[in-house]
Amino acid sequence: MSGGDEWIDEWISSISVRTAKARQLSERVSALSVSASSSDGAIVVTVSSSGVPTDLRLSESVKAWPAQRIATEIMAVMRKAQSRLAAKVGEVAEQTAGANSPTVQALVDELKHRFPQPPPTTQSQAGYGRR
Repeated sequence: MSGGDEWIDEWISSISVRTAKARQLSERVSALSVSASSSDGAIVVTVSSSGVPTDLRLSESVKAWPAQRIATEIMAVMRKAQSRLAAKVGEVAEQTAGANSPTVQALVDELKHRFPQPPPTTQSQAGYGRR
């Protein structure tokens, strides 16, 4: 085998390895879900790796809340779960593709952009703590 043939074989092998890692990364990220709960635990929202809500759990205590509070709390908890995606995806991606991978960084940056940390809210800010 000539030097050129060896180089081509190594190049093809490296592409195969990267392709396998990318496939594994895609499968692992697709399987991820992240949950978050309200500070009192009355609301729990789970989102998929794409940020889509996949589960919503409400405790019996929310029956006593005004409808606007329920809606506001659900949205806040959903945003909290979505904002945790970047870190979770980053962990899985680093294990699969390596910490210095440009692909990992691009993926994490995109999630941070799509799902930023929500601002902290209080009951009075949300409007349901007033009489």
